Amino acid sequence: MTTILDIVDTAVKIGLGASIAGLTSYFLSDRSHKNELEKSAIEDKKNLVKELTIKLENVEACVNEAALHFHSGDVIKAKTALLPATSDAYSVRAISNLVGNKEMVHAMNGITDIVENIYFELNSAQPCQGALDNLDRKLTKVKLAVYPHIRNTYLESNA
Repeated sequence: MTTILDIVDTAVKIGLGASIAGLTSYFLSDRSHKNELEKSAIEDKKNLVKELTIKLENVEACVNEAALHFHSGDVIKAKTALLPATSDAYSVRAISNLVGNKEMVHAMNGITDIVENIYFELNSAQPCQGALDNLDRKLTKVKLAVYPHIRNTYLESNA
């Protein structure tokens, strides 16, 4: 015959089992959620680095197109071709801030400054070929210095 003590004992065991199962489920769910958030953050960072790289290459392509128009004597087309480069340079600087690599932010700020200087030189009364060539060389130098930072940031997000 079942006694009160047996009933209470069974109820306590069932309650403890349910409590342990519930707590275990909660902690596993919490850990899984944190892992998913980390995966999402890593994927977002990789996508930002990819976007940054594409926009950086577009900056150079637009600057090259502007140079082509400038060399052919069409300053208006050169200015028009340079506008997307300035927009992309600002985007690159903003994205590098989101990615969080200080050296890359500094280099991207340098790229933005150079593109702005090219724009200002093209808008001067007498754009100077030598000054534009010098700015183009600086842009190439800074851009090449940025590549290792981009590569390292991308590799860090894959680790």
